[in-house]
Amino acid sequence: LGLHCALGKNFLGWNISKKLKVVLFSLEMNHVEMKFFVETMAPGYSQAEIEALERNFQFITLSEPLPMDSTEGRRFFESILDEYKPDIVIFDSMGKLTNEELKERKVKQLDSYFAAIRSKYGCALWFIHHNRKANGDNKKPKELSDIYGSQYVTANATSVLGLWKDNPEDSALEVIYLKLRFAPPGK
Repeated sequence: LGLHCALGKNFLGWNISKKLKVVLFSLEMNHVEMKFFVETMAPGYSQAEIEALERNFQFITLSEPLPMDSTEGRRFFESILDEYKPDIVIFDSMGKLTNEELKERKVKQLDSYFAAIRSKYGCALWFIHHNRKANGDNKKPKELSDIYGSQYVTANATSVLGLWKDNPEDSALEVIYLKLRFAPPGK
C-alpha cells in the first residue's frame, strides 16, 4: 500500500491518482530486517521508481514501542510529521502504540488523539494490526469481530482490510474487505 501510494500506482483496484508522501513507522522490525525486505522488493522496481520512492517514502525504523499515550511519544511522532509532512502514515503495528492492552478506554483515548492528528496534519493513518489466533470453532478468524483487542479498535476506522494466508507454501494472500465506508471493494 505505502509503496504504491508513494509511486502513484493503483493498489488492489483503487486508483491512486498522484504520488503521495508516505511515512512508515516500523515498531516491530529492526534496521537489518527492514533492509532485507526492502532489498528483496527492490528488483521489482525501475530506477525511476526507486528514485521516486527515495523522495516519497520514509522509513522510521524504531523496532520498539512508540507509546502514543505519553507526552514524549506524541512529541516525537509530531516532530516527524512536522519534518516530513506526509500524506499517509503507516504504523506497524498498532499494538506497539501503547504499553497497555488495547482495551476500550485505551483505544478510545488513542482514537481521539489520532482524530486530532488527522485534522491538524491532514494526513491519513493506516494501522497494521493482528486478528485473533485460530481456535476452537473459529479456524479462520477473518471477520471484523476477530480483530484483536476491544471492539472499538475498528469503530471509527473508515476502512479495514484483512489478509489471510490459507497455505503457508503459497505466496498468495486473500484480501478481505471487512469495512469500507467510502469506496467499493477493489478488484
